[in-house]
Amino acid sequence: MMLSPVFADYIRRSGLEPVDNGNTQYYANLHAKKQNLTMKVLGLLLPDSDAQFGRYEIWQRALSRHVQEQYYSIIAVTQNYHPLVDQDDLEKYYRRIDEASLRLAGEKSWPIEFWIPNLDR
Repeated sequence: MMLSPVFADYIRRSGLEPVDNGNTQYYANLHAKKQNLTMKVLGLLLPDSDAQFGRYEIWQRALSRHVQEQYYSIIAVTQNYHPLVDQDDLEKYYRRIDEASLRLAGEKSWPIEFWIPNLDR
């Protein structure tokens, strides 16, 4: 199961094991911007960053393959923002079944979409 950060703890308490708690999206953003950061700054933030990004790329490819194989029983993503899951693959291999708007502290809310495997494929 892949999740947005706001669901990870709830799912764990329900006895399921999330694949990602949503925090990886921040790493994905840093990875995408790697070329724009100086190596000195990146080295301070992430020691041995080349090795870490290499492991991330392997993990990302496996995750993409799992989406294409419809491995996950449900995927919860933030609407219009989920850098770990390719939107085309999500729409091809899964179907959206619901959405919710989750309010966080203050005025912030997250629009969450729920997707299940598209068994018509």
